[in-house]
Amino acid sequence: MMQSALLKQKLSGFTTIEVIIVAAVIAVLTIIAVPNYLSYLANNRAANLAIQINAALRLAKNEALHRWLSVEVCAISTGGGTACNKTASNWQFGWQVAVLPLDTIVYAYTPSNASAVTISPASSITFSPNGFPSPQAYTITIKPPGCTRGYIINFNATAPNGQLTTQATTCP
Repeated sequence: MMQSALLKQKLSGFTTIEVIIVAAVIAVLTIIAVPNYLSYLANNRAANLAIQINAALRLAKNEALHRWLSVEVCAISTGGGTACNKTASNWQFGWQVAVLPLDTIVYAYTPSNASAVTISPASSITFSPNGFPSPQAYTITIKPPGCTRGYIINFNATAPNGQLTTQATTCP
């Protein structure tokens, strides 16, 4: 009976050394995994913003062709607002698609973090009733803080078929 009690005592539980080793392994894995996971999240947000902006640009072009009116994609001027900011190069409050001259908002998007979205050379893009944008060539850059990959959306109306392209790029 005494041997059985001693055997149970030896087999029940972990030693302090074993617990420390397991904790150290967990700490090392966490140190490796967390930065990669944060980069993954930032890259995912950038990709989502690129998809949303592409959708807004395509919607604006389609609405211009469908309604035979000018349609504008522009930066929203303030948080929770609906007015376009004609001079903003940063789309931190989101963007909207509006039919001109009525300023009827067809679509508005307010991302949780769009401070990484910049557009060049203009702050808004207007599609004419025939579907051509003004300016005829523009670049939208998406580089969220802390990302390892951003996205560049290029459009050139004078290129064959007026192509809209999106490409991944590394963040500086």
